[in-house]
Amino acid sequence: MGRVWIAVLVLCGPIYAQTTFRINYDLQSTDVSLDQIQGLSNYVKAHPGAYFLVQGFACDTGGFTISRRVAERRSKSVLQLMLHDTTQDHIQFANATVIKGEPRIEHRRLEIAAFPTPELLAPALAQANRNSDLAHAEFPEARTTETPVQETSGSSLPLLLLLLLLVLLLILAYLFWTRIRTKEKSPAEEHMLTPEQAEAVHAITGQPVILPRKRLKTVIQPANLISPEATIEEFRSTNMASKKKVKPVPTIRKALDKQFETRSLGEIAKSPIHALQGLTPRHSKMLEEAFGIKTVEDLASLKYFELARAITVLARYEE
Repeated sequence: MGRVWIAVLVLCGPIYAQTTFRINYDLQSTDVSLDQIQGLSNYVKAHPGAYFLVQGFACDTGGFTISRRVAERRSKSVLQLMLHDTTQDHIQFANATVIKGEPRIEHRRLEIAAFPTPELLAPALAQANRNSDLAHAEFPEARTTETPVQETSGSSLPLLLLLLLLVLLLILAYLFWTRIRTKEKSPAEEHMLTPEQAEAVHAITGQPVILPRKRLKTVIQPANLISPEATIEEFRSTNMASKKKVKPVPTIRKALDKQFETRSLGEIAKSPIHALQGLTPRHSKMLEEAFGIKTVEDLASLKYFELARAITVLARYEE
C-alpha cells in the first residue's frame, strides 16, 4: 500500500456532527494501517455512547463497478475495528460512493461522523445517500436506486444458496453411490455360485456346474452339495413341461468317506484328512507327522499346496 495519511477535519467538540474522522487512501487501497487503527480507536473512545455514520468513497479509476466495490470494502474494513470500542447497533453505513473527475486523490477516502443520538444520525444518513445518488447520476451504468452498504451484505445470499445446493447435490450423489454399492442382491444372485465356487465344485465332484436357464427359488449353492435333493426336485418340476432330460446336480458326497457325507462343509473342513474318499487314517497320520496337518482345512492351507496351485493357475496364461 502506498503512503496513506489520516486527517481529522475538526477537533472533537461538544457538537458531534462537526467532527468527522477521515482516512485517505492511495489508488485502490482498502487496507488500514496501524496509525489509522490507533487514530480510529481514539476517535471512537472520544465519543462514548455516540452513533457513527460510516461512508466509503472512491474515484472512478477502473470503472464504476470496480470502484464502487472498492468503496464498499473501505466501509466494511473498519467495522471490526470499531466494534472494539462500540456496538454494531451504534454504527450505520451510508451508500458507498464513486465520484467522477478530479482531483481523484481526494475521492479515495473513508469518512466517519459521530452523533449523540440516532435521531440526529438518521437525517445525516439520508442526506449522505442522496449525495451518493447525485454522484452516481454521472455514471450510465449506475443503478437508479442505491442500497446502503449494510444491506448489500444480502447480495451474498445467492452465493450461499448456490453453495447449499451444491452440498445437497454432493450428499445425494454420495447416497446414490452408496445405495448402488450396498444394493441387496436378488435371491437368485445371492445363492448362485461365484466362478471360484464353481471351479471348486468341479474339482470335488468331477462335474461342471450348469445353472438353469430359468431362475429357481433354490439355485445351486454350496449347501446343496451336501443335500442336493431339493434342488434336484426343483430341476425336475422346472423342466417337466419341456420334457427335457434332467441333468444330475453336482454333489460332494462321492468325494467323501461315507461317515462324513451328511456333515456340513464347515464340519468337513474341521474333520481329519481321511474324511476325503481315498485317504485312510494311516494317510492322516503320515501327513500329520510330515507336515503337521490334522484337518482338511490344514491340507488346503498347506504352503506347498498353495504354491503348486498358484503355479498351475498362472501356467495357463503363460505365453
